Amino acid sequence: MDVTFANQPVTLYPERGAYLPELQTLLVADTHFGKASVFGRAGIPVPQTTTDGTLQRIDAMLERSSAKRLLILGDLWHGRVFDDDPVIERLRAWREQHPELSVELVTGNHDRHMPRAADTLQAIDHGRVLVEGAVEFRHDPAAFDGGCGFAGHLHPVIRMRDVGHTTLRMPCFHVTNGVMILPALGAFTGGHCVRPTNGDRVFACADDEVIDVSCVCR
Repeated sequence: MDVTFANQPVTLYPERGAYLPELQTLLVADTHFGKASVFGRAGIPVPQTTTDGTLQRIDAMLERSSAKRLLILGDLWHGRVFDDDPVIERLRAWREQHPELSVELVTGNHDRHMPRAADTLQAIDHGRVLVEGAVEFRHDPAAFDGGCGFAGHLHPVIRMRDVGHTTLRMPCFHVTNGVMILPALGAFTGGHCVRPTNGDRVFACADDEVIDVSCVCR
């Protein structure tokens, strides 16, 4: 779905990313790589295929767009993983497949558990905020102080109910108070149900399309 936000065109993908054509930049948030490893060490079984699924979604969006840059809005990692963990080699192999792609990171709260979080993807680490013109790129939407931009962190989902009282829960883009909050890209990340207020916009990610549900979810 093509929308206008922050005075520029933005394409929203059902794979849960946003493309900024004027900047040739693909935005994603909350990949949480290594979550299966972290949970596995705690004795909690999580499928080891979560990394592949996340990378496949990124690849699909890169192929569909003309992105020259991938900007990750925080929580690249879920927690600390070790150098011999399979996820490290998987990410390095993926990076080698995209040598011309600039990968950049705005750090999130989970990234503090993974020293040099950007190294595996040879990513440029901007710290907690990247400002380009009048647009800010952050992890936590609460860190905005009247500015306009993009964030992640909250893993927004929207819960909708049909006439038969069947509930459907979908990841969504939530535009509120001048900030577009992206859905979490990683698997098994949970979600925070948004409760839109007047003026908010909500775009739900279905299997193969993005749907504007701003009017029906209030």
